[in-house]
Amino acid sequence: MSTPQPDSNPYSEHADVRVGDKERGHVLELLSAHFADGYIDVHEFDERTGHAAIARTRGDLDALLQDLPSGNSLAPSPNLDPNAQAQPSPHTPAAQSSDRELEELLSRGKKVQRLDTVIWTVAMVLFFVFMFAVNWSYFWIFPPIAVVGSIAVRSLYKLDDDEEEIFNEIAEKEQSDRAKRLRQAADRRRELEQ
Repeated sequence: MSTPQPDSNPYSEHADVRVGDKERGHVLELLSAHFADGYIDVHEFDERTGHAAIARTRGDLDALLQDLPSGNSLAPSPNLDPNAQAQPSPHTPAAQSSDRELEELLSRGKKVQRLDTVIWTVAMVLFFVFMFAVNWSYFWIFPPIAVVGSIAVRSLYKLDDDEEEIFNEIAEKEQSDRAKRLRQAADRRRELEQ
């Protein structure tokens, strides 16, 4: 008499459990996030979301996710905010030197962008406060200080003009692509919910 072997899929014991709209909606969110992040193409997204909309059991839903990073229908809800910083996937192979260099450039660019936002926000708030509320005659000094601060941040992170231009092009393209995929995902979800 042989002892049963443990199943490699910890969720298979729930495969026959029936699902409702809440679970189907959750899987649609997961598929939308994977589509927006480029894990699946438009054809796969349409096909998988169609199957998710008519799924009857958790096993049906898990089958749609098994080759994706979330892996199953019990995965936490994704963050579909296009402005949220993407987390690196544990499934990505080690990057080559040019890929590492590009990732480093993107990291430095994002840090500079954040610090620029802080510097200029503080400078403009102080500019208007000292101009109107305090009536200090040297209120004009804050924008030049912000310019010096921006230059210092770029120097600190060693981001020259060419690298910043490349970063801006990549960031705009990524944001545009992600927004387009999110729009397509939202349209598809609306179609399926009707």
